[in-house]
Amino acid sequence: ETCPGCRITFAIPAAIAAARAGELDLAEQHETQCAYLAQVVMRLPAWHAAHEEVRGHIAAGRSPGTGQAATRFAAAAAGFARAGQPLDAQRCTELAQGLAAGRSGRR
Repeated sequence: ETCPGCRITFAIPAAIAAARAGELDLAEQHETQCAYLAQVVMRLPAWHAAHEEVRGHIAAGRSPGTGQAATRFAAAAAGFARAGQPLDAQRCTELAQGLAAGRSGRR
């Protein structure tokens, strides 16, 4: 058993790591947990932004070149900025810009 509030601190990086490693089915399993934890348990703006970042990494793996990942990363950056998380906002902005410039979105 784990504390639901603490579980999100595992689920977010686990989903990102799985997506970046190409384990997209595993990433989506973690993303399901992230969605529940961000939307039901924690309900804080930075966690919503982190969930959007997770979705960006999954989109970068599933649908490269469609713009979907860049859109997710840009939304995450905006959410992090609103939540007062400038380093996270910068990371996601750079990911979105990298995709727009034709880079993979993996950092």
